[in-house]
Amino acid sequence: MLFLIIMAVLIVAFLIGLLIQEWWLPIVQPGYVMSKKTFGTLSYEIFEAGMHFVSPLAVTRSVSIQRRSLDYTGDSTAEALTSDRVAMLVDTTIPYILNDHAAPLMEEHYGTSWNIIGPISRSVIRSCTSTVPWEVAVSDEGRTNIAECISNRMLVSVAVELEQAGFSQEQAVNSFSFPTAIIRRVVP
Repeated sequence: MLFLIIMAVLIVAFLIGLLIQEWWLPIVQPGYVMSKKTFGTLSYEIFEAGMHFVSPLAVTRSVSIQRRSLDYTGDSTAEALTSDRVAMLVDTTIPYILNDHAAPLMEEHYGTSWNIIGPISRSVIRSCTSTVPWEVAVSDEGRTNIAECISNRMLVSVAVELEQAGFSQEQAVNSFSFPTAIIRRVVP
């Protein structure tokens, strides 16, 4: 009988420990940050990878801050006109990173399934390709110029979109990082 009581106490203690860990001590995985809402109010405190104490009254969400990319290859290759009006296919990858301090703001304004990069990227590819003539666009120098232009214009275009959504100018400019795009080929 004593054995059963001890086993029951151990099982209850184990279950309580699991609940405490899940509710009060959430674990944030590497490559993610966590934000919390308490009584519907978003806290701008960022929890980085590791275990953190959080009030059981708070609702937490993890957001990925890992490097992501948009690939325009194969059937989804981007089409663009050069400065001399020649239609080109631009086979490219646009890498981007959500900066950790912007994660709660993105969640507040767009929810967890935000997608503002995709709609902007095709117009940026078109505008950057239109700055060079087709002879330059197909060269290594042209691809390098287009790649640098894409990264710079993505930063500006996304910042404008975020400002329109209610971000301050500083928050909008510092929300994303855009490493240099990868242009594999540009063909007429």
